[in-house]
Amino acid sequence: MSVAYVEESAAELSLQEQLQKLSPQDGNEVYLTALRHFTTAKNNPTWWWEYFREDIPSSSQCWRDGKAFERIAMVIPDLDVKVWFIPRRP
Repeated sequence: MSVAYVEESAAELSLQEQLQKLSPQDGNEVYLTALRHFTTAKNNPTWWWEYFREDIPSSSQCWRDGKAFERIAMVIPDLDVKVWFIPRRP
C-alpha cells in the first residue's frame, strides 16, 4: 500500500486533519509495538489474524473490491474513540 494511496483515501474521506503521518522510523516503532501488543507472533508475519491474542477482543473484515477504506466507519465500535490505522505494504 503506497503512501500516495493512503493520502488519496484520506482526502477522499476528508480525514487529512484527523490523521497523523509518522516518519518511517516512528511508523516502524508503532508497527512493532502494536504487533507485540495484539499478537503472539514471534517474527514479522505477512498477516496478523492468525496470531491475534485470544485475551483481547478483535474483529476482522475482508472486502475484495478495494474500497475497504469506505467501510471503516461501519466496523469501528465508537467513532469518537481514536484508533490506529496501520497500512502495510504488500
